[in-house]
Amino acid sequence: GFEELLNFGFWDFVINLYENDIPLRNVDDLAIALTPYRGSSFLSSLQLSVDDGNKKSPLDEFVFSACDGFVYKVSSKSIVSTNSKIRIFRAPRVGVFDRKFIQYLINEKLRSSVINDYQLYLQTDVSPEESYIPTILMNSHFRDSVYLAPIQKTMHLSNENFLSYFYVCKQVEKNFRVLIDDALERFCAKAKLPVDNLSLESILRLYITPCLVPLDTCCTSKLIMSYSKITDFSYWIDVSLFNRTSEKYFDARLMLQPIVRSRFCFGDGDLRMVFISPWIGHLKPFEPQWSRFDLEIFSPLPYGPAYSNDVLIHLLFSDETGGSNCKSDQKSNPLKFESPTDSIKINLFLISPDHEKKCSTDVILFQENKKNESSQTEGHISMKSILMPCKNMEPGQWTLQLYQLEPTKSRKYIFPVYLLDLQDEDYINIHMKEIAQLWELKYFDFIKKNDQSDFIEPEIKYTSPSSQYLSHTSGKKKTNSVKIPNSKKEKFLVGNSGFHHWYICGGGFASTFILCMIFLLFFFRKYFRLNLLWVYILSLILVVFLQVILFFTLCEQ
Repeated sequence: GFEELLNFGFWDFVINLYENDIPLRNVDDLAIALTPYRGSSFLSSLQLSVDDGNKKSPLDEFVFSACDGFVYKVSSKSIVSTNSKIRIFRAPRVGVFDRKFIQYLINEKLRSSVINDYQLYLQTDVSPEESYIPTILMNSHFRDSVYLAPIQKTMHLSNENFLSYFYVCKQVEKNFRVLIDDALERFCAKAKLPVDNLSLESILRLYITPCLVPLDTCCTSKLIMSYSKITDFSYWIDVSLFNRTSEKYFDARLMLQPIVRSRFCFGDGDLRMVFISPWIGHLKPFEPQWSRFDLEIFSPLPYGPAYSNDVLIHLLFSDETGGSNCKSDQKSNPLKFESPTDSIKINLFLISPDHEKKCSTDVILFQENKKNESSQTEGHISMKSILMPCKNMEPGQWTLQLYQLEPTKSRKYIFPVYLLDLQDEDYINIHMKEIAQLWELKYFDFIKKNDQSDFIEPEIKYTSPSSQYLSHTSGKKKTNSVKIPNSKKEKFLVGNSGFHHWYICGGGFASTFILCMIFLLFFFRKYFRLNLLWVYILSLILVVFLQVILFFTLCEQ
């Protein structure tokens, strides 16, 4: 299948899905989302197959299959010796793969001799659909371009998902209208247009999708990205707009991202990630609902519910060295274990919107030895969960601070927590403008390009692929997004330059012919005969007729 795809013209990525998967976004949307990451591949998760001495559960030793409501043990997993030159990786078959890697995957001459030596083994593995591609990917020079991303996740709308009740059902139309109005004001100010030049008519479509690459460069390590249930989100919104100046309607697409996020990453010390969620205040550890939340208590919203009684905090510790793209500007001591067997004591406290210190608690943490699945090396990796009680947290901007007390003191880690009274509709209406400031406009473009020329040409520029940031200024159009002509007219007039428009639509073709005739008459007038006059007249009529045909077939009226 991959070999046939390479013959289907030009493309940058191939998306491998399960047979029952249905993409929620069309090809144009996916092209825009993937454009900044050409040369990269994406997997939803990745696991290095362990040898016989490290099999900790039946899932590491056997292959299971489900059929008709029953689970069957199909076969045992054969593991390549640890002394081998190749390491076997396993991952779900869902993935996004770069074109150059696909060429490497199917071409024996491009692959390394080590991979070719194990070709038969990989093809006859008990579950090749889970091991063949990840193994070749991670044993090639493409391994440094692999991201672990939530490529198969979405926020489900169901009765069991109580988060969807707040941000989809209950307040979507009202909240997002204010949110979009605020984004339009920012765009108009950036494009030097009147603030009231654009007005929102209706919301056409709304997608809340996980970001393929973390917005924080410190979160791009494979260790942190392996916790793919904790991620960043983008809001893709298609809207119908009205331009009061030209009195025309436009369809536009906006991409918004929350400014206040729930995940924070660090490049120094042993504390690698902190995740904060106030969305668990109504649950208790002894209740059965608790088991289905743990790491999944995340929300694409930059705020939480006020008057909750608890805040859930996940702390990820590791002695993994931080990447070169994650440098700390802090000069004070980071949180760090002295040795693998020592414990540390940390203090956590909350500061209220009135700047009062509340709800302080001390926690003793122990480090754990755990094998790093991505490198098969011993290290210290542990996820600590803390349920911090704090009664009746009022609405507003809260701050969570934590620092190490013993055996040595560390610097303070400060995290914002924004709470809203979601039950008080009057409060929401009063603070709606303030709530809108919790999102940031990252992308703006018109879906219908034909009506754009008499309005404005926004410059859409990817300034940082790692953060998926797009800036907007007025002026000459320059874009890295994929432009796919939708008609023969667009393909012929690609670029829509001024010369093309004049030559085809503004009479340039006929004018050029007339000038050429005048030139010939002037320089070759001594050879002119009256019987040639009709030839010139008929030629002129023919050229004008062709110009009219070009105008009505290729140009806008």
